[in-house]
Amino acid sequence: MFKSTLIVSVAASALATASGAHAQSVNEADLAAIVQAQARTIAALEARLDALESKPQPAPPAAAVATPPAPQVAAAAPPRPDLRIDWSKGAPEFAQGGASFRLRGRVQVDASSTSGSDFADRNISGTELRAIRLGAEGAISPNVRYAVEAELTDNVVSVRSANIELLKKFGDVEGSLTIGQRLNDRSLDGASGVISVPFVERNAVGTAIGAQKGSFGVGLTGRLTGSNWHMTAAITGEDLSNAGDNNDTFTVTTRAHWNPVKTSDVILHLGGWAFYENYPRTLNSISRNAYIAGHFNDLVRSSSGALVAPEHGSAYGVEAGAFGRAWIYAEAGRRTVEGGPVTGRYAVDQNAWSLAGGWFLTPDKAGYSAKTGAWSRTTVHSPVTEGGTGAWEVLARYDAYDFTDAPTGGDATAVTLGVNWYWTSQLRFMLNATRWETDNRTGAFQGADTGTTVVVRSALSF
Repeated sequence: MFKSTLIVSVAASALATASGAHAQSVNEADLAAIVQAQARTIAALEARLDALESKPQPAPPAAAVATPPAPQVAAAAPPRPDLRIDWSKGAPEFAQGGASFRLRGRVQVDASSTSGSDFADRNISGTELRAIRLGAEGAISPNVRYAVEAELTDNVVSVRSANIELLKKFGDVEGSLTIGQRLNDRSLDGASGVISVPFVERNAVGTAIGAQKGSFGVGLTGRLTGSNWHMTAAITGEDLSNAGDNNDTFTVTTRAHWNPVKTSDVILHLGGWAFYENYPRTLNSISRNAYIAGHFNDLVRSSSGALVAPEHGSAYGVEAGAFGRAWIYAEAGRRTVEGGPVTGRYAVDQNAWSLAGGWFLTPDKAGYSAKTGAWSRTTVHSPVTEGGTGAWEVLARYDAYDFTDAPTGGDATAVTLGVNWYWTSQLRFMLNATRWETDNRTGAFQGADTGTTVVVRSALSF
């Protein structure tokens, strides 16, 4: 293409030259000479162009070739654990990685009837919501847990569990430190939630001795747990009921248990506990009215009498039992209160003991926790909600209260027979019939008295 264009240009130049020569009246001989000269020039140019076109052409520089940019690959995001949902405890527990969250609560509805008392005012019947509790528990990491819970009882809302728990492994031993308010670890029944004990209320030791200044306290609780033992030590004040206008009762508590035998059929339990408490100077007196026939009837109680100007107290207790499809256990406790800088020095003992046993008619077992040495949820193998029979349990208990070391202290005994029907591990129906005897030396119902109280309860926990 380039060669043809060049030739055409040369020819056009020759014609122009010829035209110019014609315009200047050049003769024909001169014009022929010019054309021949131009032809020779064209031939020489064609030869040079043929030589150039026969040479190989170099490739264009690499820089001239446009290279598309390499695609940008985003950094891979770390894998995110899948969300897990566990329904085994009745309410869904959401967990992802080391974090978890679960609502928890309980609803206990009672119907109670008392008859046979020599005091007509004690023979009352009625219904009540024994407890409505709602809260949450969970973890923010594998070694940091939390719990917060409030309860409505007797038309009064109170905070129960409200704490942070730090966990640490020491080889095969699990350690924990709880900061805040939690259930005190005193006696087998006293260290168990009411929703877990096999009767409608805790026994005499857990009610009259272990919970003398309340079942909860705010402070620090350290716990070590092995495969068949545990030990706790706690430094606490009172629960959240202090209005902030006086000192707390300062308390140091310890408890331990050991399972010398731990098989799939039976677990043997040995345990003991103790605490020391220092009362504020503003505490004018201390007394305990222990209910012995269910929570509804506030009139059937055993009174310890008032101890004026108490200064400090101490207590201890022992536990022994065996738990399987059949179970039996005994507890005994003593509390000593000292004081009287104005009215005269005194040291008064308060005593309680209890013996209880039961047997599952179905192939289920007592809800005992070898980790805490306390009652826990009973696992039902054939739930009614799945077409099964549930778990059936018969049980009996003897309780004794002795406050007679005090000038106006009384005593009492109670024999309770019961039946429990567990529909599921979260829902049970309970029947307790208690034959009680009291002998109070203070209050509205003094002297010996006997009667019978029947309590029916539906209890849901999740």
